[in-house]
Amino acid sequence: MSVNHFVSYFIASVNNAGKVKKSHVEFSHSNLIEGICKVMVEEGFIKSFEVIEEKPRVKKVKLELSYFKDNFVIRDFKVVSKPGLRIYSGTKDIKPFYDGLGFFILSTNKGIMTDKIAKQMNVGGEVLCKIF
Repeated sequence: MSVNHFVSYFIASVNNAGKVKKSHVEFSHSNLIEGICKVMVEEGFIKSFEVIEEKPRVKKVKLELSYFKDNFVIRDFKVVSKPGLRIYSGTKDIKPFYDGLGFFILSTNKGIMTDKIAKQMNVGGEVLCKIF
């Protein structure tokens, strides 16, 4: 299967798996997706993830989803920057949403991180997605 935008595919897979209450979801590996998964584990939106090497140089990411009282933890998970319209933001331009309960995931020159950490480190970057 050919995927044009890994972040969109990743977000759609996670949202769909959460709606049907799956325990885990698998998809092709990329360093960008691995970075997003690390941030999601740190923030408590997923239980864990692991990178599985099926064949030499062929990797998959297996993500274990998190539920609270039989409800999917993630309420809103959307793509912000798309291939046709890249969204970049400086530290002063990032505005909180859902009264600061949600956050943006940014790709910066220091790595993949949340908007709060990016503000602390005083770096900007491409806004990949938002999550609540």
